[in-house]
Amino acid sequence: MTQRHTALRFSSRTTTAKMQHAIAPVKDDSAGHSNIEALAASKASTAGKKGPPAALLDVATTTRTISKAVNGRQRPQISAIDYLKSLHAQHCGSETYRDRERLTIDRLEEALAKRRRSTIEIWEVTADDIGQFKASLLAAGLSGVSTRCYLSALGALFQTAVNRKALRCNVARLIQMPPRPQNSPRRPFTDEELKRVCAMADPEWFGMIMVAIYTGLRLGDICRLVFRDLDLATHFIRASVKKTRDFQPKPIPPPLACYFQRMRFPENPDQPLFPRA
Repeated sequence: MTQRHTALRFSSRTTTAKMQHAIAPVKDDSAGHSNIEALAASKASTAGKKGPPAALLDVATTTRTISKAVNGRQRPQISAIDYLKSLHAQHCGSETYRDRERLTIDRLEEALAKRRRSTIEIWEVTADDIGQFKASLLAAGLSGVSTRCYLSALGALFQTAVNRKALRCNVARLIQMPPRPQNSPRRPFTDEELKRVCAMADPEWFGMIMVAIYTGLRLGDICRLVFRDLDLATHFIRASVKKTRDFQPKPIPPPLACYFQRMRFPENPDQPLFPRA
């Protein structure tokens, strides 16, 4: 007999032994009572009670245990869209960013509905679903920059689910982003454009525009300013610049100083200069 036949024979014997071991509990025991009869008696005893039979409860418990082991925790029993909306309700940030998150969830819901997958749970969302979502954005005429914003917001939501052990993998980060525009033409605002922007801005946005014009700080750095950063005695702003990861003093010109002097300073100097930003 060849080595291959010997291996097959051994495998067959091993499989037969495993099957006999699995069937063993069903055979009669030494007392002559069958486990099958015991199971039938258990079902008969629970027939008049409300709820599923004991065997089904065991299956449900086993399923939940396997789900928890595979996914890292017990899966949320709500649809993916409802789960993302609940995360959005807990996220903090500017109104602009929250609006972008809300629009992202709405567009994802539309994309899943077209594929008849609007009721799937968060762990059932695949990279193919996200890829189709990206394709729907581009088909709707959105630019690459706008599509990147939507995918970035969706990736942040899915990362929150990963951090909370609801997911093991951030499938939104598996999709390639549209390329960034190279050598995009940029020009400074004209005086007329600045006047129109300031005329349309609310008081807080007007202040942020003023700081940007007279200091050259980026919008993100302006959003992080607190009242402690203003020193009207020396006419300097102590700004925390994220790009260079350091503090840079910026001089305060007279027009900007007049604007700050009209502001009401709070008792706590660590309050944000622009709280809605």
